[in-house]
Amino acid sequence: MKHQKAGFTILWLFAFVLLNGPGCAFKKDNAPKAKPGETPTDVIEQIKTERAKEAFNGQLTADNVQVTFTEAEMGFYNMAISWPSEVAKVQIIVNEFKEIVSGSNTATITVVHSQAQKIELTAIDSFGAPISVYTHVTTAPVDTIIDKPLYLGKGMQMEANRMYILEGAFIQTNGHLLSISVKSLLLEGPIDSGKLFVNHAHIRTQSAQNYATDDFHALNSSITINAHKAVGTLRVAMIGFNGRNGRNGDELEKSKGIIRQRNPQLDGANGTDEVSKRIPKTPDSPAETVCVQAASDGQNGKSGAAGTNAENGQDGGSTGNLLVTVLQHDQFALEIGTLPGKAGKGGVGAQGHEGGNGGAPGQVRGTCAQKPQAGQKGAQGPNGVDGKDGINGKVGTINSNVAKQRIFDLGTL
Repeated sequence: MKHQKAGFTILWLFAFVLLNGPGCAFKKDNAPKAKPGETPTDVIEQIKTERAKEAFNGQLTADNVQVTFTEAEMGFYNMAISWPSEVAKVQIIVNEFKEIVSGSNTATITVVHSQAQKIELTAIDSFGAPISVYTHVTTAPVDTIIDKPLYLGKGMQMEANRMYILEGAFIQTNGHLLSISVKSLLLEGPIDSGKLFVNHAHIRTQSAQNYATDDFHALNSSITINAHKAVGTLRVAMIGFNGRNGRNGDELEKSKGIIRQRNPQLDGANGTDEVSKRIPKTPDSPAETVCVQAASDGQNGKSGAAGTNAENGQDGGSTGNLLVTVLQHDQFALEIGTLPGKAGKGGVGAQGHEGGNGGAPGQVRGTCAQKPQAGQKGAQGPNGVDGKDGINGKVGTINSNVAKQRIFDLGTL
């Protein structure tokens, strides 16, 4: 029991020191007195309160002025400002807003989301004289409001306090990365979209009719959504790009400036003409023309060039990947429609090119017995190889922690 009393006395001494400081702990005769049933802890808290009152001398500072935001209707926030209750009157200037508050130590002003707020508080005493001025600059929380189609041209990270996706609006990723991190995700749209699911999707990788225009646009989107809370039904259309059909060989030849006409360089050479010789008359024989060299056949034309090979069909694109994490999802549902991209068809190889003409036979003068023949026309070149069909795309990875979730094939609608 003696030990308990000694400990109680020490705590009282500590309390006096807190209030008065070590140099004057026993000089202050208005120090708190212990009341029946009061503990040393209660007294210490009382001392802290008294010291805070003494410390406030009419100066508004970052330590005694508080600014907080609470959510209001879409695009707006209630900004609450509070200051010490000892101030009799405060003049508030926030941007263009101006007001004098008396009899209260709080004021609430509705402000636009994401806008900078310059707050100027002037403390006024009971006689109407200014005591101090405190200036504070802050920014209202951000609302991201998707109210019309948004087509991504590059990867995007979207961070906000609240995100709204209104009916008729959507985000189309076009194969790019999309990251959404918000406190609240709020969604509008019809309860049942049926066959128009893609049209009513809040997020879609692309439209169902799109074809990849190049290898870059055939990239697969990766969509990540993190929200503390979500309300409504989020519809996501995971659609792969359809692969391009391979170009035919004749299209490729035109693009390369190849003209489809006979190449004279493939023609066979003409045969040599007949050579004869005149032998004059002799006492033993009359004059005559004899064959020295018979005319030769024309050479055959060379075979034509092969047709240009066609392109292979492009592979269909994957639907891309989706990760959804929502901490509070009791008022939230997730609907995911998938449609992998269709493979492109292979092109048709171009026909082989025309062969060269056969050479003309040599001229005959009638002296030689042989009758030369024209050369045969060269064979047409082989056709170009047909392109191979591409491979259909696949459904990517889909993960979420949402209880009310439906994943289905858009091709079945």
